[in-house]
Order: sequence, then C-alpha cells, then structure tokens
Amino acid sequence: MIMVAERYAGPPGRAHGGYLAGLLVDHVGDATVTLLEPVPTGLALVVERDPVRDRVYAGDELVATATHRIPPIIDVPPVPEQTARAAEARFAGRHGHPFPSCFVCGTDRDRPLALDIAPGPVGGGLVACTWTPDRSLAAEDGLVPPALVRAALDCPGGWTLDPVAEPVVLSTFAARAGAVRAGECHVLVAAAERRRGRMAVVHISMYAPDGRRTGSARATWLAVDEGVRHR
Repeated sequence: MIMVAERYAGPPGRAHGGYLAGLLVDHVGDATVTLLEPVPTGLALVVERDPVRDRVYAGDELVATATHRIPPIIDVPPVPEQTARAAEARFAGRHGHPFPSCFVCGTDRDRPLALDIAPGPVGGGLVACTWTPDRSLAAEDGLVPPALVRAALDCPGGWTLDPVAEPVVLSTFAARAGAVRAGECHVLVAAAERRRGRMAVVHISMYAPDGRRTGSARATWLAVDEGVRHR
C-alpha cells in the first residue's frame, strides 16, 4: 500500500505523476509506470502484484500500472550550469502555468515545500534548468530519496512542449535515479524525441557538479482538454 501526501501534488488535490511513479518503483522495483487516471492525494492506494504488470487501485478504480521493463532511455547531453541558470529566466510557466500548485515546477509553491524547478529553452529543441535540493529533503546520509529524484526528472520533459498553450499530463514514466546529494547544484536537460497526435515522447537527464549522470528518464506526455486544469 502506498499514499501520496498532499504536499506532493501536481494539479490541486492530485498526485504528482513523477513522484507517484517514484513511490511505486520504491515499492515494486524498476518498472515503467503508466498513469491511467488522476490519483487523489492522501488516499491509500492498493498495489496488486503480478509477475508482468502490477496494478494500482484507488478503491475499486484502476489508476496506474507498473510493467517490469524499462525501455531504452536516450541520454540528453549536459549543458553548462550557467547556461541552465540563464534558461530559467525564460521559463514559460511564469506566465500562465497550467498547474501552478505543482510541487516540482509550480509557481505558487515555495521552497522547501517545492523543488523550485524552472526549465527554459536553450536552443536545439532542449530545455534546461538547475536543481539544488534543499537539505531538508535529504535522508541521514545526505542523499535525496529516489522518489524525489524521479519527481525532479518528470517536469522538465513536459516543458519541452508548450503546456501553457496546450496543457499536457504525464502518461508513462520510466526513470533511473542515482545518488543525488542535497545542497549540490545539479543540471537537468530534456529533449523531445517525437510527437504523434496528442502524445509526445521525451527524454530527461540529470547531471551532478562533477559531470556524473545522476538520473535519466523516458516519458510520454499526453495533451489534454483545457478543463483538466481544474480537475
């Protein structure tokens, strides 16, 4: 059984997709998580295990699955920290964010309750930003829990699209989380691989100050109706 606390919301009252995926992977092991329905925060979720595909239920409703296979993840090359910082000034979410309450990239949330990620364009179809995890997020060893690392890998992918003009939500997510130390500045870089209709495939990478890749993800994002802003 798992539960996403209200603190970790994406849309108001709904679990942040990357964080939910991270909690689920903590519970079942490496997997590709598919989100089928918005998941309320503060609700106990039942995980039904299966050798191939685990199922997650909110009451009687199937809200997510976890398939025990990770698809190929393309490494997005890093950009210099100063380039990523400059890109933050171009973060489109400062002007009409579709989900301003998002605890990762929302503009209505403050540190340390939010991750304060602001991906902006750097050219070549890439977006980038920095992330210095607050020390309050760390475990006793100074490392950030993997579920939070996966959450940080989620939102930059969505900003490779244009969610201000066309709201998008996470559909599938597969991520690998390495050792991320609180208080250190990491660089996040994301690129869209392709888009077909309402669905886009994106890749995201995270780099430590010494250049080590500390996280990577492959995600699909789904364009949704305007009314989803208020779900």
